[in-house]
Amino acid sequence: MFVKCNDIALLCHTERIDDPCILDLAFILDASGSIELAWPDVRRFVAGVVDLVNVSSAGTHVGIIKFGADSDIVFGFNEGQDKDAVIRRVLSLPGPIPFANTQIHKALNDANDKLFDPVTNTYGFRTEENVRKVR
Repeated sequence: MFVKCNDIALLCHTERIDDPCILDLAFILDASGSIELAWPDVRRFVAGVVDLVNVSSAGTHVGIIKFGADSDIVFGFNEGQDKDAVIRRVLSLPGPIPFANTQIHKALNDANDKLFDPVTNTYGFRTEENVRKVR
């Protein structure tokens, strides 16, 4: 997998993570105006990570939050249970709004208060001890 940082391409060694690694894996994506040129790389990176974990109804579930001037939960863990569907959705995410501010605190609040909320559990957060929570 290639990761591009400030116009420098780095070759990274990757390994697939297999069972029994069960995750609720949240990606918080910066979609502010400053990321506009790097947005295709951001989407490819997330798709590459998703491809390396066991995304399935019994395995890893994926949630995505995108932020710029505002925060948007693109989909929760209850929707992120099919690897191919998650990768398609990630690769088709619309790009950043030019000149949008960077309000990361809104996305972090949404992750803590909504995506990982075990009380309302609107987004399919799992409370089982064997499920690791990765934000």
